[in-house]
Amino acid sequence: MKPFTVFLFSVFYIFILSCSNLEVENISSSDSEQLNIIKKIQDASSNLLLVESFEDSLCGINVGPNCFQFSQTITLELDLTECSTNISGLCDVSGTMEVVICQDNFGQNLEVNFSEYVFSHARDCITGNPHTDDWDCIADKFYSSYVNYMMPLILDWWGEKSNCGNGYNAAISNYFKNMCVFPCSYEEGDFIFYEIIQCGQSTACCVKKQYWCKDQNGEIQITSGGNVQIGLCSEGPIPCNNYIDFPFKNPDCFPRNCIEETIPQ
Repeated sequence: MKPFTVFLFSVFYIFILSCSNLEVENISSSDSEQLNIIKKIQDASSNLLLVESFEDSLCGINVGPNCFQFSQTITLELDLTECSTNISGLCDVSGTMEVVICQDNFGQNLEVNFSEYVFSHARDCITGNPHTDDWDCIADKFYSSYVNYMMPLILDWWGEKSNCGNGYNAAISNYFKNMCVFPCSYEEGDFIFYEIIQCGQSTACCVKKQYWCKDQNGEIQITSGGNVQIGLCSEGPIPCNNYIDFPFKNPDCFPRNCIEETIPQ
Protein backbone atom coordinates (compact mmCIF):
# COMPACT_ATOMS: atom_id res chain seq x y z
CA MET A 1 0.00 0.00 0.00
CA LYS A 2 1.37 3.40 -0.92
CA PRO A 3 2.32 5.78 1.95
CA PHE A 4 -0.26 8.32 0.91
CA THR A 5 -2.99 5.66 0.81
CA VAL A 6 -2.09 4.81 4.41
CA PHE A 7 -2.40 8.54 5.22
CA LEU A 8 -5.84 8.74 3.60
CA PHE A 9 -6.96 5.66 5.56
CA SER A 10 -5.68 7.20 8.79
CA VAL A 11 -7.54 10.45 8.12
CA PHE A 12 -10.70 8.50 7.32
CA TYR A 13 -10.31 6.38 10.50
CA ILE A 14 -9.87 9.46 12.68
CA PHE A 15 -12.90 11.01 10.98
CA ILE A 16 -15.03 7.92 11.83
CA LEU A 17 -13.86 8.04 15.45
CA SER A 18 -14.83 11.68 15.72
CA CYS A 19 -18.29 10.86 14.35
CA SER A 20 -18.83 8.33 17.13
CA ASN A 21 -18.20 11.00 19.78
CA LEU A 22 -21.07 13.24 18.60
CA GLU A 23 -24.47 12.63 20.17
CA VAL A 24 -26.65 13.81 17.29
CA GLU A 25 -29.94 12.19 16.29
CA ASN A 26 -32.14 12.34 13.21
CA ILE A 27 -29.67 14.06 10.91
CA SER A 28 -28.52 13.10 7.42
CA SER A 29 -25.05 11.73 6.73
CA SER A 30 -24.23 15.02 5.00
CA ASP A 31 -25.28 17.03 8.07
CA SER A 32 -23.33 14.66 10.29
CA GLU A 33 -20.20 15.15 8.17
CA GLN A 34 -20.55 18.93 8.36
CA LEU A 35 -21.01 18.85 12.14
CA ASN A 36 -17.89 16.74 12.48
CA ILE A 37 -15.88 19.13 10.32
CA ILE A 38 -16.97 22.05 12.54
CA LYS A 39 -15.95 19.99 15.59
CA LYS A 40 -12.60 19.31 13.94
CA ILE A 41 -12.10 23.06 13.42
CA GLN A 42 -12.96 23.68 17.07
CA ASP A 43 -10.45 21.06 18.21
CA ALA A 44 -7.72 22.37 15.88
CA SER A 45 -8.27 25.96 17.04
CA SER A 46 -7.09 24.99 20.53
CA ASN A 47 -3.73 23.80 19.16
CA LEU A 48 -1.88 26.73 17.59
CA LEU A 49 0.88 24.74 15.92
CA LEU A 50 2.07 24.92 12.29
CA VAL A 51 4.38 22.82 10.16
CA GLU A 52 7.44 24.61 8.80
CA SER A 53 6.50 24.11 5.14
CA PHE A 54 3.84 26.80 5.44
CA GLU A 55 6.41 29.36 6.54
CA ASP A 56 9.52 28.67 4.47
CA SER A 57 8.54 28.31 0.81
CA LEU A 58 8.18 31.08 -1.77
CA CYS A 59 4.44 30.48 -1.80
CA GLY A 60 4.31 30.05 1.95
CA ILE A 61 1.46 31.35 4.02
CA ASN A 62 2.11 34.33 6.27
CA VAL A 63 1.48 32.83 9.68
CA GLY A 64 1.31 34.38 13.11
CA PRO A 65 0.75 33.30 16.69
CA ASN A 66 -3.02 32.99 16.18
CA CYS A 67 -2.97 30.45 13.34
CA PHE A 68 -3.86 26.77 13.37
CA GLN A 69 -4.08 24.04 10.75
CA PHE A 70 -5.83 20.80 9.91
CA SER A 71 -6.36 18.59 6.86
CA GLN A 72 -9.69 17.29 5.63
CA THR A 73 -10.71 14.75 3.00
CA ILE A 74 -14.11 15.19 1.38
CA THR A 75 -15.96 13.62 -1.56
CA LEU A 76 -17.96 15.72 -4.00
CA GLU A 77 -20.08 14.73 -7.01
CA LEU A 78 -18.85 16.77 -9.98
CA ASP A 79 -19.51 16.95 -13.70
CA LEU A 80 -16.21 15.97 -15.37
CA THR A 81 -17.37 15.96 -19.00
CA GLU A 82 -15.27 19.07 -19.70
CA CYS A 83 -12.18 17.47 -18.15
CA SER A 84 -12.20 13.81 -19.25
CA THR A 85 -13.01 11.59 -22.22
CA ASN A 86 -15.37 8.61 -22.14
CA ILE A 87 -16.86 9.54 -18.81
CA SER A 88 -20.42 9.85 -17.56
CA GLY A 89 -21.63 13.26 -16.43
CA LEU A 90 -21.41 13.15 -12.64
CA CYS A 91 -18.47 11.46 -10.95
CA ASP A 92 -17.35 11.09 -7.32
CA VAL A 93 -14.16 13.10 -6.76
CA SER A 94 -12.33 12.86 -3.44
CA GLY A 95 -9.47 15.00 -2.26
CA THR A 96 -7.53 16.44 0.64
CA MET A 97 -6.41 19.99 1.35
CA GLU A 98 -4.28 21.43 4.09
CA VAL A 99 -6.19 24.28 5.75
CA VAL A 100 -4.53 27.06 7.76
CA ILE A 101 -6.83 29.49 9.60
CA CYS A 102 -5.44 32.74 10.98
CA GLN A 103 -7.15 35.37 13.12
CA ASP A 104 -5.93 38.81 14.14
CA ASN A 105 -7.28 42.03 15.61
CA PHE A 106 -8.54 40.09 18.64
CA GLY A 107 -10.31 37.56 16.42
CA GLN A 108 -12.16 40.16 14.36
CA ASN A 109 -10.32 39.30 11.09
CA LEU A 110 -10.23 35.83 9.58
CA GLU A 111 -8.03 34.50 6.77
CA VAL A 112 -8.33 30.91 5.56
CA ASN A 113 -5.59 29.38 3.39
CA PHE A 114 -6.11 26.23 1.33
CA SER A 115 -3.21 24.21 -0.14
CA GLU A 116 -3.55 21.30 -2.61
CA TYR A 117 -2.42 17.83 -1.72
CA VAL A 118 -4.06 14.91 -3.53
CA PHE A 119 -7.30 14.03 -5.31
CA SER A 120 -8.92 11.03 -6.98
CA HIS A 121 -11.97 10.15 -9.03
CA ALA A 122 -14.08 7.01 -9.12
CA ARG A 123 -13.59 4.49 -11.93
CA ASP A 124 -17.28 3.58 -12.13
CA CYS A 125 -18.02 6.78 -14.07
CA ILE A 126 -15.64 5.76 -16.90
CA THR A 127 -17.77 4.61 -19.81
CA GLY A 128 -15.12 3.24 -22.18
CA ASN A 129 -11.67 3.48 -23.71
CA PRO A 130 -9.59 5.39 -24.44
CA HIS A 131 -10.14 7.31 -21.21
CA THR A 132 -8.03 10.40 -20.56
CA ASP A 133 -8.11 12.99 -17.78
CA ASP A 134 -7.11 16.63 -17.98
CA TRP A 135 -5.86 16.50 -14.40
CA ASP A 136 -5.44 20.28 -14.12
CA CYS A 137 -9.09 20.78 -15.14
CA ILE A 138 -10.25 18.23 -12.54
CA ALA A 139 -8.02 19.77 -9.86
CA ASP A 140 -9.33 23.29 -10.53
CA LYS A 141 -12.93 22.11 -10.50
CA PHE A 142 -12.53 20.03 -7.34
CA TYR A 143 -10.42 22.38 -5.25
CA SER A 144 -12.59 25.41 -6.09
CA SER A 145 -15.62 23.36 -5.05
CA TYR A 146 -13.73 22.26 -1.92
CA VAL A 147 -13.24 25.90 -0.85
CA ASN A 148 -16.92 26.62 -1.54
CA TYR A 149 -17.89 23.61 0.61
CA MET A 150 -15.59 24.39 3.53
CA MET A 151 -15.93 28.17 3.86
CA PRO A 152 -19.62 28.18 4.95
CA LEU A 153 -18.71 25.68 7.70
CA ILE A 154 -15.80 27.86 8.80
CA LEU A 155 -18.09 30.90 8.86
CA ASP A 156 -20.52 28.92 11.05
CA TRP A 157 -17.65 28.17 13.43
CA TRP A 158 -16.61 31.85 13.41
CA GLY A 159 -20.12 32.93 14.43
CA GLU A 160 -21.49 36.47 14.44
CA LYS A 161 -18.19 38.00 13.33
CA SER A 162 -18.90 36.68 9.82
CA ASN A 163 -21.84 39.08 9.35
CA CYS A 164 -21.65 41.46 6.39
CA GLY A 165 -22.41 44.28 8.81
CA ASN A 166 -18.78 43.93 9.87
CA GLY A 167 -17.70 44.55 6.27
CA TYR A 168 -18.05 42.59 3.03
CA ASN A 169 -14.47 41.40 3.48
CA ALA A 170 -15.29 39.90 6.88
CA ALA A 171 -13.41 36.69 5.98
CA ILE A 172 -10.78 36.01 3.32
CA SER A 173 -10.04 32.71 1.58
CA ASN A 174 -6.83 32.05 -0.37
CA TYR A 175 -6.57 28.99 -2.62
CA PHE A 176 -2.87 28.28 -3.28
CA LYS A 177 -2.61 26.50 -6.64
CA ASN A 178 0.89 25.09 -7.07
CA MET A 179 2.14 25.65 -10.62
CA CYS A 180 5.48 23.77 -10.87
CA VAL A 181 3.99 20.35 -10.21
CA PHE A 182 3.17 17.10 -11.96
CA PRO A 183 0.36 14.65 -11.13
CA CYS A 184 1.77 11.25 -10.20
CA SER A 185 -1.17 8.95 -10.87
CA TYR A 186 -1.90 5.43 -9.72
CA GLU A 187 -4.89 3.12 -9.44
CA GLU A 188 -6.01 1.97 -6.00
CA GLY A 189 -9.23 -0.03 -5.70
CA ASP A 190 -12.10 1.74 -7.40
CA PHE A 191 -10.33 5.11 -7.68
CA ILE A 192 -7.65 6.76 -9.81
CA PHE A 193 -5.40 8.90 -7.59
CA TYR A 194 -3.37 11.97 -8.52
CA GLU A 195 -0.69 13.03 -6.08
CA ILE A 196 0.60 16.53 -6.83
CA ILE A 197 4.42 16.45 -6.75
CA GLN A 198 6.87 19.35 -7.12
CA CYS A 199 8.92 19.25 -10.34
CA GLY A 200 11.50 21.47 -12.00
CA GLN A 201 13.99 23.61 -10.10
CA SER A 202 11.72 26.45 -8.97
CA THR A 203 8.53 27.22 -7.08
CA ALA A 204 5.50 29.19 -8.23
CA CYS A 205 1.85 29.39 -7.31
CA CYS A 206 -1.40 31.04 -8.30
CA VAL A 207 -3.35 32.52 -5.40
CA LYS A 208 -7.11 32.89 -5.81
CA LYS A 209 -8.54 35.29 -3.22
CA GLN A 210 -12.20 35.62 -2.23
CA TYR A 211 -14.05 37.63 0.42
CA TRP A 212 -16.89 36.05 2.40
CA CYS A 213 -19.65 37.20 4.76
CA LYS A 214 -23.26 36.46 5.75
CA ASP A 215 -25.99 39.01 5.00
CA GLN A 216 -28.94 39.84 7.27
CA ASN A 217 -30.85 36.84 5.89
CA GLY A 218 -28.03 34.45 6.64
CA GLU A 219 -27.15 34.09 2.96
CA ILE A 220 -23.45 33.93 2.11
CA GLN A 221 -22.08 36.72 -0.06
CA ILE A 222 -18.85 36.08 -2.01
CA THR A 223 -16.71 38.78 -3.64
CA SER A 224 -13.77 37.96 -5.90
CA GLY A 225 -10.38 39.30 -4.84
CA GLY A 226 -8.64 38.30 -8.07
CA ASN A 227 -5.85 35.86 -8.95
CA VAL A 228 -2.16 36.62 -8.49
CA GLN A 229 0.83 34.59 -9.70
CA ILE A 230 3.86 34.32 -7.42
CA GLY A 231 7.15 33.10 -8.91
CA LEU A 232 7.99 31.39 -12.23
CA CYS A 233 8.46 27.75 -13.18
CA SER A 234 11.63 26.26 -14.66
CA GLU A 235 11.78 23.16 -16.81
CA GLY A 236 12.77 19.83 -15.37
CA PRO A 237 12.08 16.09 -15.58
CA ILE A 238 8.74 14.69 -14.49
CA PRO A 239 9.01 12.92 -11.11
CA CYS A 240 7.12 9.69 -11.92
CA ASN A 241 5.66 7.34 -14.52
CA ASN A 242 1.91 7.61 -14.70
CA TYR A 243 -0.76 4.94 -14.66
CA ILE A 244 -3.05 6.96 -16.92
CA ASP A 245 -2.35 8.80 -20.16
CA PHE A 246 -3.06 12.53 -20.32
CA PRO A 247 -4.38 14.37 -23.38
CA PHE A 248 -1.37 16.70 -23.26
CA LYS A 249 1.67 14.45 -22.70
CA ASN A 250 4.80 16.46 -21.97
CA PRO A 251 8.20 14.98 -21.08
CA ASP A 252 9.15 17.95 -18.90
CA CYS A 253 7.77 19.83 -15.95
CA PHE A 254 5.16 21.93 -17.72
CA PRO A 255 3.73 24.82 -15.64
CA ARG A 256 0.00 25.06 -15.01
CA ASN A 257 -1.93 28.11 -16.08
CA CYS A 258 -2.67 31.08 -13.88
CA ILE A 259 -5.02 33.62 -15.42
CA GLU A 260 -4.19 36.71 -13.41
CA GLU A 261 -7.23 38.78 -12.50
CA THR A 262 -6.83 42.11 -10.78
CA ILE A 263 -9.97 43.54 -9.20
CA PRO A 264 -10.25 47.36 -9.52
CA GLN A 265 -10.24 49.12 -6.17
